[in-house]
Amino acid sequence: SNDKIYDGNSSGERMSLLQTSAGASPQLSMYAGSTTAGPYSTLALRAIAIVCSVFNGIAGSIRINRGTSAAANVGAASNPGNGFTLGAAVDGTAAGNIFASEIAIYSTVLSASDQSRLALYAGRKWRFAV
Repeated sequence: SNDKIYDGNSSGERMSLLQTSAGASPQLSMYAGSTTAGPYSTLALRAIAIVCSVFNGIAGSIRINRGTSAAANVGAASNPGNGFTLGAAVDGTAAGNIFASEIAIYSTVLSASDQSRLALYAGRKWRFAV
């Protein structure tokens, strides 16, 4: 279905997290020059979760809650973090049916322990198990 969870702010320099299949367990993919499907097809519809996506070329990754990070070669767009569009593609199409309680954007890659601490904080703040 390619519904956007978020996108960049320029059609030429994209940084996207998208749902690439419909159904009870959507497949999540990341994009920044090439599409890489994440291994997370078990995140059910209407599930509350923390998705940590790292855009760092061939060293990209995706992580759900405090699970194990999965490697994701997201491509090498020269400036994929040039802005942020939530819930749709940069041009307003491919709207995702999402609910976001909080967005945290960092200009550097967080360590695995910092990602876990952030997930614990958000889980406690928004009262759900991670």
